[in-house]
Amino acid sequence: MEKRTSVPGKFFVGDIGMWYNLKEFMEDVQLLKKKPSWYRRWWGILLLSLFFLSFLLSIIITYMGYTVYKQMRSGTYLENKTQFEMNLLTDKLSPSWGTDGAPITIVEFADFNCSNSLQAVEPLNEIRQKYGDKIKFYWRNYPVVKENSVELALAGVCADRQGKFWEYHDIMFARHGVVSIGDLEDIAKEIGLNIDKYRICINHSLSMSQLRKDFYAAQDGQVKGTPTFFINGKKVEGALSLENWEEIINTLMKK
Repeated sequence: MEKRTSVPGKFFVGDIGMWYNLKEFMEDVQLLKKKPSWYRRWWGILLLSLFFLSFLLSIIITYMGYTVYKQMRSGTYLENKTQFEMNLLTDKLSPSWGTDGAPITIVEFADFNCSNSLQAVEPLNEIRQKYGDKIKFYWRNYPVVKENSVELALAGVCADRQGKFWEYHDIMFARHGVVSIGDLEDIAKEIGLNIDKYRICINHSLSMSQLRKDFYAAQDGQVKGTPTFFINGKKVEGALSLENWEEIINTLMKK
């Protein structure tokens, strides 16, 4: 084997090449030690922050969109709807329940012959029990479903004159679809009306005037069918479930 001896003050070409390779390698090592990971650098942190905020925002927007979609499907979406003047829709002479000055005012236009109005009864009874102190509710007639709807509504007006409207209301919907005009006087007796006063009321022009007032108010609200509700000026058409009512009321209570 040939031995290579070094001469003082001189380098072989191979030694110089190895020295430069070693130098470059050490410089690369030092550079790697000094350079932090990309996600630790300021621009990496900024990118991660923007990504996280974008992801969070997309979740919020998706949830809000889904909530609006559910409300629109159920008919409970109140935002961006036409605002109606409640003073044109309420009438102190109309049957009502709840608390005067309550934060939520509801007006229902309904027909005793309407099957959808029947579906609205039970949820409204539960709402009355749960939120009666936070609501002022008005019933108004829109008797358009059948030929005898006007007569049924008129009998309700006369029941209200003697403070028995809600008793009449409950019987009419409990016997929905089977009450005829000939049954009305028997129902009046059943709920304890003074029959003489009832007969006078049925034939009095002021009783029919109350129905006309209801009809004109329905025109102001652009009512097209029953039941139609106006809730703090927002119109909702059709019967609502208890869940829908609670959603609307809780939303309004937060405002």
